Amino acid sequence: MREQKIINMLEKWEKDLPAVPQTVSRVLAAVANDFSDVQQLEEIIKSDQSLSSKILRLANSAFYGLTHTVSTVREAIMMLGYGEVKHLALDVSLIGFFGHPKELKGFDINGLWLHSFAVGSAARIISDFIKGLNPEEAFTAGILHDVGKMIFLLAEKDDFLSVIEYAKTHRVSFSVAEQEVCGLGHSFIGGILARRWYFPEYLVSCIEYHHRPDLAGSHTPMAATVALADAVAYKLSIGAAGAPVTDIPDAVLLNQVGLKKTAMKEIMHQMEKQKARVEESLAGVCLHAA
Repeated sequence: MREQKIINMLEKWEKDLPAVPQTVSRVLAAVANDFSDVQQLEEIIKSDQSLSSKILRLANSAFYGLTHTVSTVREAIMMLGYGEVKHLALDVSLIGFFGHPKELKGFDINGLWLHSFAVGSAARIISDFIKGLNPEEAFTAGILHDVGKMIFLLAEKDDFLSVIEYAKTHRVSFSVAEQEVCGLGHSFIGGILARRWYFPEYLVSCIEYHHRPDLAGSHTPMAATVALADAVAYKLSIGAAGAPVTDIPDAVLLNQVGLKKTAMKEIMHQMEKQKARVEESLAGVCLHAA
């Protein structure tokens, strides 16, 4: 992609990128806020008729196996748990906003969502090993770390698929491939989006610097946590993020978050136990978020 094309593309995106819907913004705030409560979450969900109906469909799906029909948002929260519904609301809101396009030839859309959800789950696990990190913020940052890929895919599908092909052919990471093919990175694109949407600074930093946590300043521990969670998802083959390899050695990331090698084994073990549930949960969300 030539330099002028990059400039034109950025100008187009800056002009055309939609504002974040109020519901998505409120759900993000609730997920990251340890002090949000059942009533606040209920009000957020009920304020969006589409989100409400999708949450109720999910609550009544075979995945949860409840013995009676859930008919209200409050009941869903009581039956499934506050944390579970809070995360469902975020998942459904994001997929609902970006849409759920059919699989493209050469790329699995479901795989990208699954990878993102797996990174969110892994980041939450890792945060329990690191003093001072908020597990809910880690989860949110993990789910949103590749938001730039979704924008890239929706805006420039052909270039996106060219990056994937280059990554597979040359056995390099997606971030290396996109610089070679386009001269532009999804983390940079995601940073533009995050700032436009007035995301919290920690979230902007994690999205923009999850491939270079050392540049995230005071948010380096969180950005490195997301990068390490990214590596865990790759190692366990959960989802597909567009490339067969990562680009930061585990030892570097462990050092940035202050963990020893032995911690990686425990993190992998815990995430492996969650793998099937993450995969089943996404399948349900995608089915009912359409």
